[in-house]
Amino acid sequence: MLVDLAHVSKQTMLEVLSISRSPVIFSHSSAYSLCNHTRNVQDDVLELV
Repeated sequence: MLVDLAHVSKQTMLEVLSISRSPVIFSHSSAYSLCNHTRNVQDDVLELV
């Protein structure tokens, strides 16, 4: 099973990353630092992956 964190809030991302034993993906997101869009994933979250 994969956990897809696309379209969830940053708080949800952080909570899932702290407890999930399954692989976590962002199926259709990019890095916020590369493209400043609210749906992209911030660097501090990506570092946890």
